[in-house]
Parts: sequence; C-alpha cells; structure tokens
Amino acid sequence: MSIVADYLYTDHHGRPVIRKIRREPKGFRMYAARYKGDRLYWKTGVQRWQPEWAEKALFNLPVLLAALQAGEPVYMTEGERDAEAFSSLQKLPVTTNWQGAGKFTREQAEWFLWGGGRSDITIFLDRDDAGHFAAWQRYSLLVGVGVAPSRITMLRPRATRHKDLTDVALDGLSRSAFRPVSPRRARLGAERYGAERAARYTFAGTA
Repeated sequence: MSIVADYLYTDHHGRPVIRKIRREPKGFRMYAARYKGDRLYWKTGVQRWQPEWAEKALFNLPVLLAALQAGEPVYMTEGERDAEAFSSLQKLPVTTNWQGAGKFTREQAEWFLWGGGRSDITIFLDRDDAGHFAAWQRYSLLVGVGVAPSRITMLRPRATRHKDLTDVALDGLSRSAFRPVSPRRARLGAERYGAERAARYTFAGTA
C-alpha cells in the first residue's frame, strides 16, 4: 500500500498531537505524538498515547479557533481530502474530525462555542445516506452543546455525478453546485443508513 496523504492534527497552540496517514487502496494508519524533551516520537494507539486529545482533536484547529474567536464563518467537511480541496480553492477556515464520518464527538463540538458561538457553520456532506448520518450527527451534537440551529447550514452536492466536495472541486467549486439539506432531511437519510444509530442523536427541536 502506498502513502498518498499525511494529515497532521495539532493542539490549539500548533503542537502536533495526532498524525493520520492515508494509503491506497484506501486505508488509514493513526499515530499519536509522544514527547521526550524536545524530541517528537510517533506511536500507534491514539487513545493510549494521547488520551487528552483523542476525543477533541480537529483538523486545522488553530485556524478554526482564530476564525471562531473573530465570529467569522467556518466550514466542516466529511474528511481531510475534502477539507484540503476546499481550502486550496476557497482559502477559508475548514475542519474535520480525525476519527472518520459519523464519529464526531461532543468534545469536538464544544470547540465551536469558542468566541461565544457567533460564527455561522457550514457542514458539507456526501450525497449518500452515510453522509446524511454523519451530517445529522454533527448537527445534533453542535446544537446539543449550545450552538444555535440558525447558525448551522448543511450542503450536499447537487449533481448526481458528484458524490462529495472533492468531486465538485474537480469541476470548479461554487456555491451553486450544492443544495441545502434541512435537519429533517438529514435525519431521514441518517435513519435509512441506520435507524438505531440515528436515534441516538434525536432530541427535541430537530424534528
């Protein structure tokens, strides 16, 4: 398997905490940062070696927090490849979670209250039901920690030939290439993907 991408996650000061390597055929290997003095070592086992950051690390965290502190719009994608495609074309603060789609955590959601929760948040999702589940989970956790629902927008690719944001980017990224997804539609897609999993993130006010 060949390495095609190397993604670095840092703490809010820019200090490396998690490294995620993407290989082809598609697969991932995760490493946790360990420090001895000024030396950095990478160890397998994120939960064991970086328990403080295993549940709260986000991609581009320092850039994300600066934007949130300033009340600027921020963006979330389903994975690092989409995040880098978006960032390369739009030069806007974008993030994702290292664990993969549908594994966003409450601790990660709490970062979005930084700066008083004044930022608008756009969640890009894939066209399939798994993408709807991931977006519904993120939306539900964000609202659950106190982000106003009115500040959250969910968007999916409009054309059937585009399965994700990277596909759209290859054709030239534009807002018109996406269509809004309501919380109700995201929830319905999530339930098609797995009713039991979707139900974990159902709460008053999101019906």
